[in-house]
Amino acid sequence: MKLWYREAASDWVEALPIGNGSLGAMIFGGSAHERLQLNEDTMWSGGPHDYNRKNAHEHLGTVRELIFAGKPEEARHLLEEEMMGSPNLIQAFQPLADLSISFAGHETCDQYQRELDIATAVARVSYRVNGVTHRRQYFASHPAQALVACLDADQPGQVSARFAMSTPQPDGITIQHACAERGSYVMTFSGQLKSRDATGLCGPWSGDGLAFGGRLILEATGGQVHVEADELVVSGADRIILRFAAATSYVSADDMGGSVEELLSVRLAEGDDKDYDQLLADHVADYRSLFDRVSLELPSSTKAAAPTDVRICEYAAGGDESLAALLFQFGRYLLIACSRSGSQAANLQGLWNESPFPTWGSKYTININAEMNYWPADVTNLSELNAPLFDLIRDLVPKGRETAKAYYDAAGWVAHHNTDLWRNCAPVDFADCGVWPMGSAWLCIHLWEHYLYTEEIAFLRESYPIMLEACEFYLDFLIPHPDQPDLLVTCPSHSPEQGGLTVAATMDNQILRDLFQHTVGAANVLGVEDDTTRAIADACDRLPPSTVGRLGQLQEWMEDIDDPDNKHRHVSHLWGVYPSAQISTQTPALLEAARKSLEFRGNEASGWSVAWKVNLWARFRDGDRALKVLGNLMVPRASSSAGLYPNMFNAGPPFQIDGNFGATAGMAELLMQSHLSTPEHLRILDLLPALPQRWGSGRVSGLRARGGFTVDMSWEHNRLVSTTITADRACRAMLRYSGKEETVTFVAGEMRDVCV
Repeated sequence: MKLWYREAASDWVEALPIGNGSLGAMIFGGSAHERLQLNEDTMWSGGPHDYNRKNAHEHLGTVRELIFAGKPEEARHLLEEEMMGSPNLIQAFQPLADLSISFAGHETCDQYQRELDIATAVARVSYRVNGVTHRRQYFASHPAQALVACLDADQPGQVSARFAMSTPQPDGITIQHACAERGSYVMTFSGQLKSRDATGLCGPWSGDGLAFGGRLILEATGGQVHVEADELVVSGADRIILRFAAATSYVSADDMGGSVEELLSVRLAEGDDKDYDQLLADHVADYRSLFDRVSLELPSSTKAAAPTDVRICEYAAGGDESLAALLFQFGRYLLIACSRSGSQAANLQGLWNESPFPTWGSKYTININAEMNYWPADVTNLSELNAPLFDLIRDLVPKGRETAKAYYDAAGWVAHHNTDLWRNCAPVDFADCGVWPMGSAWLCIHLWEHYLYTEEIAFLRESYPIMLEACEFYLDFLIPHPDQPDLLVTCPSHSPEQGGLTVAATMDNQILRDLFQHTVGAANVLGVEDDTTRAIADACDRLPPSTVGRLGQLQEWMEDIDDPDNKHRHVSHLWGVYPSAQISTQTPALLEAARKSLEFRGNEASGWSVAWKVNLWARFRDGDRALKVLGNLMVPRASSSAGLYPNMFNAGPPFQIDGNFGATAGMAELLMQSHLSTPEHLRILDLLPALPQRWGSGRVSGLRARGGFTVDMSWEHNRLVSTTITADRACRAMLRYSGKEETVTFVAGEMRDVCV
């Protein structure tokens, strides 16, 4: 459970990530010059802004007439002119600062090693200079709300270093130094985000943005500390302890008037009364309470002893299946590091970004990417980490009401394909990708899925109004097809992010079918039945069905126009296979058509698309094909567009964290599936449904199944040999394994060994 290397990082994609949900760092590990690139999760450009064009809905009828008349280009032009956001580009996640540490005379060293121990969430650097071993240890503590570091050596009086802060923000920062009590020193910086022009897909902003700041507390044992210009200088110490916290003036999507200084004081007060050993112990205990819930062992070999970058380079040669287990757990590590209660949701780069103008703005793209970030949360026993995503959804509701009214003159709430810290819901970027009002529907489905795993009635009761109000929008948005009036269709529509404007793309129908059915299901659980729920059920019955086309494929559009040579990264029409369960082994004809469509798309794509395909092949119960596709992600970036950087970040390209999270979810799906139920409404737990041959022996513990089950398994020679399942409540379930089916009765909280 370690990523380790024999050299320092020279590029950002070689550095090692740590995070506590809201504060992140990329650690480079240089011997003479250490760099910690720092991020804070509310550090975004811009500020509160209403992107809605108030009377955009006046053009909706004309747009629809043009699309139905077969004039999508004219419709696109009208949308671009009258129905995009104002402006049509939203804001970007920003880097905070750099902490630089210099060590004179350490340019040449030996026995160098740096590592990230994902079993404890601690990063380390060690090397020898003139017979002295120098060590550094870093962690981002959630209990202490700070980044903590320890610098020491194996001989006294050998730790000397210079500490400096800087920022990539164009207006710079102000740095102040002050001597504090108890022999510690404090370095404080502050800054203000300002106006900026649009660059790439990062939007413009006029006027002041967020205020931001950070505070570094340094305590040295032995030696001397003094201030020299804008640096803290330590000479001849035995040990140096650092604590760093950061904050911005962000309060909410409508308020950026918070006090940076007060928030910094509150955060650093969490660890004021604790020494380094206690801070470390608290951090490890907190982290392991989440990480240790799931373990995975896959066949190993001597190749597993090599440095991580070497293992990635040699993975394609075979014999290192345990690298997949490391990648699986690395995804869980990253989710713990960038999505904790009270933090912002994981964005396109999670929590880590060094550019003021990151690719795609490092924002929330909700036509797949933001949702994929949370695919592994419930199944890999990290349900609490959904909380920031659910907070984002709640924040979108009031903004989405305004967008629904402005663009569609509709009730309810809606979000399109991109949002940011300021919770924009209007269509942005370009009409062919931005006018996609399905984002709110997909996000609501996460609420229901979480309920299926936890069966928390209180959570469902809180979530139901959000789901219901989303449905109310789509009841207004759907219209009868002029040629098939029995069908209710979406228009304008497109299949992200290709094909242009159309009517009722397959993905729209699949998403809405799930939203409508899940909302009615939630109403049934809560004992609600009224005119609205009946209208939702009726509308669900009138959605266009998924259809098999002339090539035996699952049609991506209502018309049978699929191109078998289309290798586009989006496989949107297969949404009904995964993450949905509409198309499954219980609908064999549609499942075979979906498989044909995936064959057309091929094995290669961008990283997140490859990860999606792993999940799809798992649902097709083809573990060997899934592993082959996963192999395109587990090789160096230089040999695959979907490969890994040396630090195991998915290359994207460029780096997008959804590829990591999607891969973790996909590996869980190979080992256990729980998306189906019997006609008698018994949950089906499908054990080892798509085990790759190369994973012939192994064990997994702690996976979570829908219905409130925890599953442990071991297997040998590609066959299940033992299973222990614990149910949260008394119930019955159907188990499938090794070609068998067995109905099992569970007692609440009792570990049940299943004979195999």
